[in-house]
Amino acid sequence: MARVLKTGGKLVVIDMEAAEEALRNTENEIETLRDPSHVRKLSKEEFTEMFRKNCLSIMTLECTELPVSLSAWLNLTNTPAEICADISKRLTDEMKGNGLTGFHSYQKDGEIYFHQRWLMMIGKKEGNYYQ
Repeated sequence: MARVLKTGGKLVVIDMEAAEEALRNTENEIETLRDPSHVRKLSKEEFTEMFRKNCLSIMTLECTELPVSLSAWLNLTNTPAEICADISKRLTDEMKGNGLTGFHSYQKDGEIYFHQRWLMMIGKKEGNYYQ
C-alpha cells in the first residue's frame, strides 16, 4: 500500500493486535478454528517495523480494547457447533486458571466475554523508497 502513496501521503491501518508472544500461537489457533481464512495477528512492534521499512513516519498509534461476547463473535462466522464447544471450553478453562489463551476471557451476565485488542496507525510517507 505504501508504494502507491505520493510523498506526504497518509496510510491508515486498523487491525487487531496480537497477544503477547507467549500466547500468540494459541490465540491464532483459536482465531483460525473460528475463521479458517485467518492467517495471523501482528504485534504493535511488527506493525511499527512494517511502517518503518516502508518509509512511513508514524503520526498516530492508538490501542483500544473492546469487550466482545464470545457467542456473538462465533456467530459472525457461523462457526460449527463442535468448534464453538471447543473454543468455549478453552476460554472457560482459562477463566478457571487452567491454561491461557491470549483472550483473557471473563464472565459477564452469565456469558463468556473477552477483550479484543485493536490497533490504529496512521503513517505519512516520507520518501519515494518502497519495498
